[in-house]
Amino acid sequence: MRKHQNHRRGFTLIEATVSIVIVGVMFASALSMAGASKMTRHRRALSDRAHVLADALLAEVMALPYEDPDEATSALGQDASDVSVYNAKVAGDPEGHTVRRDWCDDIDDLNGWNQQPPVNYDGSAIAEAAGWQRKISVDWVKTDNLNAKSNVETGIKCIKVTVCYQDTFEITMVALRSRAR
Repeated sequence: MRKHQNHRRGFTLIEATVSIVIVGVMFASALSMAGASKMTRHRRALSDRAHVLADALLAEVMALPYEDPDEATSALGQDASDVSVYNAKVAGDPEGHTVRRDWCDDIDDLNGWNQQPPVNYDGSAIAEAAGWQRKISVDWVKTDNLNAKSNVETGIKCIKVTVCYQDTFEITMVALRSRAR
């Protein structure tokens, strides 16, 4: 007499449950990686945009004369002659700018300058600049330690251009400029 063996083909409930858990973990990992990839692309796009905005402004500042062509000064920032010129221009400026970059006649006139949203040199709008801010600081640096600020004229100025996006992203570009180009 023959024994009849009942061989079932197919999955048991435990095998099906384990495979569903494995597929779920793999799916969750894939979603997490896709989200991380999107965030990385977004941060990279912000970084690229910030570098373009900072580089353009830094090049513009570096093209200015080292010192005021009209008068000698021992302070950084706007000189007395600059302030009177700016006040006259502001009074006649329909947009009410306090200091526009095209009014500056030397590098340190831009010390403490900031603008949000950034505009071009001539005051025209920069495409897709909403949410961005650009700032400039100018300091004298010591000749024996270019990382250290100096309170007196040394013949070397450190120009820092900082670009921010909605307080979530910030870069700073630094350049040194000497009196003897």
